[in-house]
Amino acid sequence: MAYDGNKLSKLEALKLLAERTKLETEKGIKAAIAEAGHAKFEKVDTLPEIADAEENVMYLLFNNETNHYDIYAKIGENLEQLDDTSVNLDNYIQKEEGKELIATEKITKLDGIAESATKVEASATNGNIKINGVETKVYEQEVATTEEVNAMLDEVFGIGEASA
Repeated sequence: MAYDGNKLSKLEALKLLAERTKLETEKGIKAAIAEAGHAKFEKVDTLPEIADAEENVMYLLFNNETNHYDIYAKIGENLEQLDDTSVNLDNYIQKEEGKELIATEKITKLDGIAESATKVEASATNGNIKINGVETKVYEQEVATTEEVNAMLDEVFGIGEASA
């Protein structure tokens, strides 16, 4: 079969076409995203009339009774209150320096665990552990005497004290 230089040039042309198509597609996607409506916040002293309200705008109107901003948006032909900017921390304790902020019900649960928990820690005594501060023997290990070790070594290797 003879070499066809045309096939190579056609393959290169297809690769270039694919790359150009990819770049044009990415450019089109970016343009569509840029043209899409993005929501934005706008502080106002009074809410706009429905005819003047804009799509994709969340209007922040300060509420003197709550000392927070109420959030409004145009939905269809109405201006609806979506939420406010208040945060309710009633179920949380006051944060102290060096401590984590945690929900009150979790603290109650942790307190219950602490009351009935068993504290287990290492002991300086071989074979013991400390359970709630009390030394407790876990296992007992019998230790061979020097004479017993020498007798064993002499029996097995002939190197104990008896052969010396």
